[in-house]
Amino acid sequence: MRDVSPTVPDRHPMALTDQRGRRLFAWFPPGTAADRAHVLPGPVYAALCRMCGLADDRPWVAFDDRVEAVLAMAAAVLAAGYRLGPAPT
Repeated sequence: MRDVSPTVPDRHPMALTDQRGRRLFAWFPPGTAADRAHVLPGPVYAALCRMCGLADDRPWVAFDDRVEAVLAMAAAVLAAGYRLGPAPT
């Protein structure tokens, strides 16, 4: 059976520096003026926010560690019923 779940291809968190000089790694919701690679689909962003205990109307979600940011996104993808990888052909 062919998997028809929506996909989240080629995403990686945006590296940011906060006011104190800390390096952070952020995800953004749809409609944000950021490179597409850092913007998650709405249901995935909402799942990420819920898993982090945040309201889903936040302008971004940032992590101290890039690996944690990627793992959180992967968990949110699964929680939202999406899958990682290219769109089915």
